[in-house]
Amino acid sequence: MAPNRGNVVVLQSGGPTPVINRSLFGLVDEASTSGAFGRVLGASHGMEGLLADDLIDLAAQPRGMWRRVARTPGAALGSTRRKLKPEDVPTVLQTLSDRDVRYCFIIGGNDSAETGLSISLEARRAGYDLTVVCVPKTIDNDLVLTDHTPGYGSAARFVAFATSGVGADAESMGKAAPIAIVEVMGRDTG
Repeated sequence: MAPNRGNVVVLQSGGPTPVINRSLFGLVDEASTSGAFGRVLGASHGMEGLLADDLIDLAAQPRGMWRRVARTPGAALGSTRRKLKPEDVPTVLQTLSDRDVRYCFIIGGNDSAETGLSISLEARRAGYDLTVVCVPKTIDNDLVLTDHTPGYGSAARFVAFATSGVGADAESMGKAAPIAIVEVMGRDTG
């Protein structure tokens, strides 16, 4: 009899970026074909789905669908900005236990990483064997000890092209409108 490898749950969290679904595709593809895990589940709308036990069997979806998802904007599982609250802990741990989830992947930014750390610490406190991995995707590029997050490059490229276009527009207007202001999101890195 094969040892129980435990199941995987994937959460998408934070603002959707061009890479949030790319990361989802990579996780589902590798986790479902590696033989290292049991079922590969996705939490609908991240933490909200985990709290409601609204989990989808991702490996059961049509194989060709994931390549399309990888090129699709938005968050295929639905995203959230909901953080783990102390009163959520028993429900989250019960959902993980009921589904035999031993690996939790959270695709997100610094708030998502903080939620992942909280889940990991609470699982350890409860004696529940759980590995939590945060997959960076933030355009903010503000995760400690991370050189460049995947979302940052695509956002920086977009901003570079947009700024170039705005600059050309302002230059062509001459004295009529010589100044353009470009505001960029990205917390401290915009």
